[in-house]
Amino acid sequence: MRSKTLLSIPDKLSLTPEVEQRLKLAQSLGNKKFLQFVINACLNLQLKEQKLLKSKKNPELSLRKLLSTYTTQKIANAGQVSPSLLSLWMQKTIKECLKIYNLCLEIFNFDSKFAFPQIEFHYHTSRGLAWYHHGKHAISFNLFTIISEKDTFLTEVVPHEFAHAVLCFLYQKKLISNKIASGHGNAFKVVAMLLGSSGKTTYCTLQHQELEQVLNGVSEEEYQALVSLAPKKRPEYLYTCNCPQKVHRLKIVRHKRQQQNPHYYHCTKCKGWLNFTGQTQVPQLPPRINKEQHEE
Repeated sequence: MRSKTLLSIPDKLSLTPEVEQRLKLAQSLGNKKFLQFVINACLNLQLKEQKLLKSKKNPELSLRKLLSTYTTQKIANAGQVSPSLLSLWMQKTIKECLKIYNLCLEIFNFDSKFAFPQIEFHYHTSRGLAWYHHGKHAISFNLFTIISEKDTFLTEVVPHEFAHAVLCFLYQKKLISNKIASGHGNAFKVVAMLLGSSGKTTYCTLQHQELEQVLNGVSEEEYQALVSLAPKKRPEYLYTCNCPQKVHRLKIVRHKRQQQNPHYYHCTKCKGWLNFTGQTQVPQLPPRINKEQHEE
């Protein structure tokens, strides 16, 4: 790898499989400045893991100061949501964001010009689990997913969104083009992995059966919060095929497509064309199993 890169690699940098993967992704972009940026970041990350990298923080930023700027009142009034529960997970989210922000300052050698993004929380929306607003430098998180999936969600999604913020900052510094900074290409994957994410472009939320297990395992306080914060779902159109008791659920776009062309979608198992039942259904949270009934 040392002889194949566009730039020389420091002898101090240990070429682990993870480092080689990141350098390969960065090199594929053909941007020498970005490749050098990634080489430096990989070296700094190794030095940090060896506790040889000097800690770097924004002196104007502290966890206490950040937490004082967020209130649960508006969200708590939206339904039967315990303010203490909301406060707990909002604090956990902000704490994780500050951790990743400080990591950006250290391994990317950013100064205070890379500002801490505004953190927002949303609910009752199916738009997405989290997203980065490049126009106002803000990251928005879905409270329902945070509470239902907890630390698993935060440790994957927070670095993901900060990767978008980093690429936007690099574009503003004219280190990379808008094309490289946008989307979930190789530049995004490299930065996300450096920040501790898997580098995947999407996050798979809990499926119906898994969510049902979660709901049956949480406290009554958490359950009421999840019911109140659950995203408002759009109707799904129910279709059948040749499989017995099999129901296919199509969203509005695919439903319209299938109505225009009855031979557009087919079942991957029986290969039969999908037939509309004339029925729709709005997805709901799976009901909790009554513990007394379950024991019986």
